Amino acid sequence: MGGTIKIGTYEKVSIDESDISDQISKNLHDGMVTAVFGISDYTSKKYEISSLSKAVKEKLSDSGLKSRYVLPRNEQFLKSIVVAKQEINEFVLLENPETHAVYLGKTQAVQDSELWGNRDMGRPYADSYSGMLPLKVARMMINLAIVHPKDQLTLLDPFCGMGTILSEGLLCGHEVIGSDNDPVVIHKAEKNVAWLRENSTSEWLPVSKLFVCEAVRVSEKITAGSVSAIVTEPFMGTPFENSSGKLRQKGKPVSQKQVKNTIKGLEKLYIGALKDWKILLSPHARVVITLPSIEYENRTYFVKKVIDNCEKLGYTIARGPFTYSRPQAIVKRNIFVLEKIT
Repeated sequence: MGGTIKIGTYEKVSIDESDISDQISKNLHDGMVTAVFGISDYTSKKYEISSLSKAVKEKLSDSGLKSRYVLPRNEQFLKSIVVAKQEINEFVLLENPETHAVYLGKTQAVQDSELWGNRDMGRPYADSYSGMLPLKVARMMINLAIVHPKDQLTLLDPFCGMGTILSEGLLCGHEVIGSDNDPVVIHKAEKNVAWLRENSTSEWLPVSKLFVCEAVRVSEKITAGSVSAIVTEPFMGTPFENSSGKLRQKGKPVSQKQVKNTIKGLEKLYIGALKDWKILLSPHARVVITLPSIEYENRTYFVKKVIDNCEKLGYTIARGPFTYSRPQAIVKRNIFVLEKIT
């Protein structure tokens, strides 16, 4: 799911601190010879995890079960990669934000950080300079495009770049179409998709199609009404650099006028693209798109005309914006879910 780090179950009965070690030891004792366990505290109460873990170990020892525990390093909870690598039985303390009652849960699955990392670093081509979309964000955007849980999409990325969204779409079982106006970029995207097919643990991946085309003319290449979702991070302007506290583009200082002109140019591009995409989208299809906002001299500049003209262009805003950015980022991603009006 991209943004989901841990999945677990919990008992809908609040628990007192004196009962925590008893409940954990009872759970671990069933059917085990040796137990590796850990406790993560997601409450505001800040339990003494070391003491709780020692109490559990003592109870297990008294009942004849060998065990060892793993403590969180710098926080109150174990990282998912530690839980996965050490095969830890993780017990989780949760808090009801309204009543402040505490519940005991147990982790059933964790995000495979290593798999995500291998896919990110192992593919043949990447482009950190242009600010490539992170894999997990791409996966979350694809999930936002789904109306019904079992939908299998024909998914288009008309600014496909290196193919990040296409690859995640394939792994989710969707047919994917990718286009970009740069033949070199399309070649690299094809190589990345080919690498995914060779290295994926999935027995079968759906159809993929890539071609060179401008994003505002992609309807000329695709049958009208045949695309069930568009998921894309469009061109977001020439990258900015922060050099000694001063904003630059291609090494040259940036003025307020340049920032405004950048926004104006992007608005024109996005509005033209959305007009074109309406032709090829099926009824009620979704467009999940990142729209940039630029932080400059304590002001935020946003492609406001795109959102203001949504209904005129034939879309409603179904969800968003969801803002994603790294600390101190000059350009922030604002993820919108648009739905075609029929």
